[in-house]
Amino acid sequence: MKHISRRVWYLPLNVVLHPRKPGKKRLVWDAAAQVDGISLNSQLLKGLDQLVSLPSVICKFRERQIGFGGDIKEMFHQILIRSVDKHSQRFLFRFDTTTPPDVYIMDVATFGATCSPCSAQYVLRKNADRFAEKYPDAVAAVKSKMYMDDYYDTPEEAGERALQVKNIHSSAGFDMCNWVSNSSEVLLRLGEPVVQSPREFVCEDETKWEQVLGITWDPIRDVLSFSTNLRAELIPYVVGKQRPTKRIALRIIMSLFDPLGLLAPFTIHGRMLVQDLWRSGLQWDEEMQNEGFDKWVRWTNLFPKISELQIPRCYFNGARPTTYKKVQVHVFTDASDKGYGCAAYFRSGDGEEIRCALAISKAKVASLKHLSIPRMELEGAVLGARLLQNVRVSHSYEIGECFLWTDSTTEVAWIRSDHRKYKQFVAHRIGEILSLTQPESWRWVPSKANIADSLTKWGRNTEPESNNEWFAGPSFLYLPQNQWPLQRAVVENVQEELRSCYQLHHISLPIGIVDVERISRWNILLRTMACVYRFMNNCRRRIKGLPIEALEATELQKRCLKRVVPMIKIPFKQEEFQRAEQWLWQIAQGDCYPDEVKTLLQNRDVPIEMRCCVEKSSPLYKMSAFADEFGVLRVEGRTEAATFAPFDARFPIILPRNHPITFKLLDHYHCRFGHASRETVVNEIRQRYDVPQLRSVVGKVMKDCDVR
Repeated sequence: MKHISRRVWYLPLNVVLHPRKPGKKRLVWDAAAQVDGISLNSQLLKGLDQLVSLPSVICKFRERQIGFGGDIKEMFHQILIRSVDKHSQRFLFRFDTTTPPDVYIMDVATFGATCSPCSAQYVLRKNADRFAEKYPDAVAAVKSKMYMDDYYDTPEEAGERALQVKNIHSSAGFDMCNWVSNSSEVLLRLGEPVVQSPREFVCEDETKWEQVLGITWDPIRDVLSFSTNLRAELIPYVVGKQRPTKRIALRIIMSLFDPLGLLAPFTIHGRMLVQDLWRSGLQWDEEMQNEGFDKWVRWTNLFPKISELQIPRCYFNGARPTTYKKVQVHVFTDASDKGYGCAAYFRSGDGEEIRCALAISKAKVASLKHLSIPRMELEGAVLGARLLQNVRVSHSYEIGECFLWTDSTTEVAWIRSDHRKYKQFVAHRIGEILSLTQPESWRWVPSKANIADSLTKWGRNTEPESNNEWFAGPSFLYLPQNQWPLQRAVVENVQEELRSCYQLHHISLPIGIVDVERISRWNILLRTMACVYRFMNNCRRRIKGLPIEALEATELQKRCLKRVVPMIKIPFKQEEFQRAEQWLWQIAQGDCYPDEVKTLLQNRDVPIEMRCCVEKSSPLYKMSAFADEFGVLRVEGRTEAATFAPFDARFPIILPRNHPITFKLLDHYHCRFGHASRETVVNEIRQRYDVPQLRSVVGKVMKDCDVR
């Protein structure tokens, strides 16, 4: 009992009523309730997020002709809790208010506990893996087309897939119920009535349409729609009878749930309005002024049209099977001083029948910090490249060509040029674009034909209508490819984005063949590098027909080597140790100062007047560094005039302070001089090397030394 007593916790029990579900009462065990700052959730681990993204599930649900879905009945309550943890879910309950409450234990997972979603997803996947050989496609669907307890799919063999998924879940005690589909055959095969009685986990007041993860789906018409039903206290602000505050405006704008961005031309202007309110300094509970209220009225006048909007669920409804082969993806990007966005369209079919459909879009308001239009266009391009990658991952179509369209020639010029010559803002974003797309995929399109222009400017596509160009795609996509917009000659015309000084190097740095971290001592590291150098030299000698140089070999090595190649016994030479040492210096310098090494190596082969200086931000800028004949960076200073001193003392070798090679070298000096004081090691090191903040580095080496 002592073990159990440490895990005892009482959960408050609440009753939750949904305004859209009168008469239905839901019991909720509040795991977030705190006592002295501690709650059950604060003692639980959240676990890994194994949920498939919501847009990905909805995208896959729109791929094929037949769609169906269902949900698991009371999924959390089918998962048992370990006996040792059950007492953490105690609660008090009584049926008669005149009697003292009894103590109950909730022995299953509860809604609201931090670990419940992760545990449920783990159990679902673990159970599905048992059927990987028997139902491989169904198991893959369970893992990629379920969002929590909701499952939606559109396979070619819909009825068979639905039965397999149902059997998989039922084997673990999960009851897959409330099936809905636009096909009566699928419903009959599942044992559901053809006259559908929709599942009402989010049911509208006047309709019985299914809520597909937040989007309303009418399975009879097979269309998606949106609801604009608001609470009674918000309606006066929408119909223009009362001026909203910034708090009320934000509440209404965020009430529209649109995970795919199908309403982006409408919702983005609402968010732009909120940003204008922020710029004006309007307080949270202060009513809008005239200018803001006029924009608000113009925006809210479109609300009734949203509820009338009907979007086909299937991308290519009624299409032939060949339509789904090598589908093209067209991404349009645009930006203005107010915001930026992008939209992705599917295009399929041959010259006789071409079909296009909006897949997904994304729009963002501009930053409060002002950016130039070219930079805003570049932000839109980055968003478009990410959206293209998201479309590829979220669909199972065989995607062929990908096109990205923009009306900015400057943006196309940047993407097709060497991005390293631009400032960091431009260079980093172009680098991300090139990592996700190919430069030849980017094309110019006139502003009038750029459908993404609807995301940045108020126009005819802002009004949510089912037959407008926003949902069908721009008209030129329905033409043969040779009739698409002619490409302009792109010219780079934004000089202020160029770096004031940039260099392109063709010099390669030495590669660290040996893992320095795995070798403990400098002497061992130096001897290892000498072995590598001898091996490389023996390869060259072998090509020339000369005998290889080797150390004393074992009897087995002698018998093997004599049959293959002649060899001579030679110990390590001083030249090999020197070359190994220089190699280690080059590796350390190349790892920490790559640009400086390339610049200084390049300076050796050009006249003095054509040499480049290292950047001012470089730690070597004030050190008068140069590269010697072996490619090692050294310091050139006043000690150059001391002709009586050794070369290394006149031109010390530069070593970075935070490199493993430097640490091993300093440790070697520390041990070599009998673990002497810090100043002794510092004095000896400075005879040959230049290490920034040498005293602190030596102190760190002495602290880590095994000998005290």
